[in-house]
Amino acid sequence: MQKKLFTVLISVVCLVTIVSIAYASQSVVVKSDPTATAKAWATGVQTRNGTLQYALMSPELQKKNYQLFVDNNWSTGTSSPWIVKYTVVEREKIDATTYIYDIEYTFSDSTKATFITSETIVVKKYGDNWLVACTEQTADIQGQITEITVKDGNLRIFIEGTKTVGSYDKAYVAVTDETKIYQGWTDELLSSDQLTKGLTVEVVFSGPALMSYPIQVGAGSIRVFTQ
Repeated sequence: MQKKLFTVLISVVCLVTIVSIAYASQSVVVKSDPTATAKAWATGVQTRNGTLQYALMSPELQKKNYQLFVDNNWSTGTSSPWIVKYTVVEREKIDATTYIYDIEYTFSDSTKATFITSETIVVKKYGDNWLVACTEQTADIQGQITEITVKDGNLRIFIEGTKTVGSYDKAYVAVTDETKIYQGWTDELLSSDQLTKGLTVEVVFSGPALMSYPIQVGAGSIRVFTQ
């Protein structure tokens, strides 16, 4: 009984210590500069430092990801492959308190092979600090919806892009029950019937793709912006 109680107490102390470090780190690493926060975030991802990443998150994002960090012992990513470098690019200033950044991570492993993944983050001002309010895979295509049809029981939208964001200039995208549709850079969910011609969207692909031209693929998430 005493051994069990001791184990519980140690676990509680460790948890309190980790959270305390996270909040202490926040006062050290968070600057009154959105770019500094974006770079600090990329460093946290590169070093697999969950405590640093947690410290840089907005309160809403902390609440959403807390259990995931605990379950992974505050370590993120994998030991192999590992991130050898990253680049942080400011994509857009939405307003005086919101910036969008694209981060490109270069990975390598023991074979010295390399590959690249991309992430988009939203950095917002909270009081005097800039915090990460949203993170997700960089969109595969950005453009306007120019056609809406139904195929195999699924809504399908045709997007004509500009290659400003993503690797594709055109795509047929299937909207399924698993597709998350958001209003801009918020967590507000929209219904598929709110997708109309002329809307500007950013889409992260999901599932197998028919490698035709234009590509035909499912949508993991869609962010909808004003026309």
